[in-house]
Amino acid sequence: MDKLPKPRHHMMIEEVYKIKDKFALNNCYPHIFTVSAKEKTGLSELRYFISLNVGMKKSQNW
Repeated sequence: MDKLPKPRHHMMIEEVYKIKDKFALNNCYPHIFTVSAKEKTGLSELRYFISLNVGMKKSQNW
């Protein structure tokens, strides 16, 4: 999120919370991952987060 301009950052957070409230997603914390067309760090951050939560090991290939 630090790569997004502040107004866009706040807009994305508001949208996530609207969806969270609409579908009663009280059991999860909304995570927002930016994916840049210029930089590939967004996808690697997302992959890292998913691997932490599903127990994937470094030896497994994406």
